[in-house]
Amino acid sequence: MIPDTLPLVYFGKLPCRGDFVRSRSHMSEINVIDQWVSQALSESADEMDTSLALHFSHVDTAENKIMTGVLISSYDSSNRQYPFIGFGLMHLNKPKAWMQYLPIKSAGMWHDIHQTLDQARSQVDNTQITETLNQSFVSIDHNASTHYYDFINSTTLQEGAMMIDIDKASLIEQIIATGLLFLPTFTKGFHGLNKAIYWSLPDNKTQAIYFASFWHDLIHGFYAPHQLYFNSYFYWRDGHYHLLMSFSKPAATTLMQILTSTSTKHGSWVNIADSSWTQQFIDDDIGLTRFHNILLQDDAYLYDVRQLFKTIFLAK
Repeated sequence: MIPDTLPLVYFGKLPCRGDFVRSRSHMSEINVIDQWVSQALSESADEMDTSLALHFSHVDTAENKIMTGVLISSYDSSNRQYPFIGFGLMHLNKPKAWMQYLPIKSAGMWHDIHQTLDQARSQVDNTQITETLNQSFVSIDHNASTHYYDFINSTTLQEGAMMIDIDKASLIEQIIATGLLFLPTFTKGFHGLNKAIYWSLPDNKTQAIYFASFWHDLIHGFYAPHQLYFNSYFYWRDGHYHLLMSFSKPAATTLMQILTSTSTKHGSWVNIADSSWTQQFIDDDIGLTRFHNILLQDDAYLYDVRQLFKTIFLAK
């Protein structure tokens, strides 16, 4: 059963303190986060992007564990840079049901955590800060997937492309590219998917959350038969929101690339926007040709696109 709220778990540095601050509970998870962040910072000579707020979720389906949190840039009273991180921790019997709509389900939690971290970073009374943090909770929206379905039932493919500031044909290519990239995982699993995959999203946060949820929804059927690590990162940079997914234990190298990159994407990531390669597959496969032509000719709603996608790539 999904709870209504979760206690905030926090760790990192704050300007009013000379040492690390941390929650009194979940020390093993805090140690994992500390190792992940410290290694990421040690791998780069560049400083962390001070404007970055990284919304993340780490899922281990074998352990039924979901960690959802926010990382913001911060420093201690001696100006030594180290992020401040907050997260909520859940154990669910069916974590993949959460993963299918992860961004929209996490949105309320991300908002609460980000707001609490921001307020803590701006405070000068360190006694009051820890007391407030120790009493903080994050809320869970049990109607989140309903909001997502409202979006895909009322937004056409053309309108979606305009939100991302691309043309409709490019969005269709990205949808097909997503299907082709994930298709082998349905039978082979995710052990061979060793690259992070990256999508550009709208510049409006609400629309970006919905579109990130759309991409999560599309790939849900591919991992349904498998146990896996699943990491989702949502962040703002250079005028747009961005989505990055990876499928191994959370990697410090990936975090370093997000935290210190001066561009929106890293060269080692698979950029879904670079999807012109799909044309050869479309030309060679009658099912993909039909799918491509239907999407080009009809201004379908995103819900209809979703249903066709699952028919073509997952035979559902």
